[in-house]
Amino acid sequence: MSTKLVATIHGIRTVGLWQKRITPHLARCGLIPYHIDYGRFGLLRFLLPWTREKQIEGVRSELRDLMQQVGARRLSVVAHSFGTYIAMEALRRENGNLRFDRIVLTGSILPNDFDWNSLVASDMVVAVRNQCATKDRVATLAKWASRWPFRWGTWLKAGASGRDGFSGETPNVLNEKIVGGHSEVHNPLEHAKWSRFLAYPRLSGNEEKQVGSKLQALRQDAARILSYNVDNVRVNFFGLEEGVLRPLAGLSDNMTYAPELTMEIRRGQGGTGTAYESGEVCVLSKTGATWSGNNLPTDELTKVHPALGWVISLPVESEGGGPPLGVVNVDGLGALPPVLQDENSEQFELTMVILKNIIDGSIQPDLQAAYWAKG
Repeated sequence: MSTKLVATIHGIRTVGLWQKRITPHLARCGLIPYHIDYGRFGLLRFLLPWTREKQIEGVRSELRDLMQQVGARRLSVVAHSFGTYIAMEALRRENGNLRFDRIVLTGSILPNDFDWNSLVASDMVVAVRNQCATKDRVATLAKWASRWPFRWGTWLKAGASGRDGFSGETPNVLNEKIVGGHSEVHNPLEHAKWSRFLAYPRLSGNEEKQVGSKLQALRQDAARILSYNVDNVRVNFFGLEEGVLRPLAGLSDNMTYAPELTMEIRRGQGGTGTAYESGEVCVLSKTGATWSGNNLPTDELTKVHPALGWVISLPVESEGGGPPLGVVNVDGLGALPPVLQDENSEQFELTMVILKNIIDGSIQPDLQAAYWAKG
């Protein structure tokens, strides 16, 4: 299991007590917290461009050093107030290896029209949960401080996204509102939910049990639909974690070949990566020692079960048009089933539709709820 780092960044005029309170919730979800503490940062220092820039560059350097020392591909973030500004300014100007996975913003002072689409498209960010407070006066003041003539002295480009949410349509961004103020948005009762959001695609015990049981049912259904020996049919779920697709140990059925559970597949690679990248079902089969349409690196291909003969990769669609929630693979140990031998036949197309409908009707809602930790 890879290391999942979560950096927490506090705001101005505080020492970030919430950072300590959220720690056990992060740990319970298998996340490793790293609390950035730059001391009590006053309002005047925040408004002065040079002291503000110095703080952003200092945190940016600390985050990069952290990733290098731990060997992490990317990290997740929980930030409050000025911490939201620091985190996203550090990422926006990045030209190195700094990448964010999932982000929780509270009391955000980022502009309401912040360009999330560019960061998501360039794979700098995966998903954002923006916790808004309807009475956040600090976010309102940050927006006013960014307007002319105040901006002439501060050169600040901020906004009230912590009160009103982000504008525009970005499937990877969720605005959630509560009634309260700038500090009340950091309700300790929400910490467990945020931790589950940050941990995805790893699921909580109840979520894993629920999805796992439906994957078991899918294996039985797939064997009947394909007229295949159920003992030779397997199912597994690949989720995007730290920029690569990995099989989740608790989300598989009849997967007993240990090397396969360590696979790391990049987008566009093999059937799994192709299905994730395209959003379309992908079917691969093996003839002799050669896989159709395969472009997996050799070190990943050697992890595949020697008897594996075919794979159906089905992307799990996300509501709102975002990237897939992951990929469900139905595969088999042995020869390609007759129903899959002609991809142009009506029988083949009908089989894909039936399998996809099973996933959309049973597994997708649970994964969608887990993706945003709404369950």
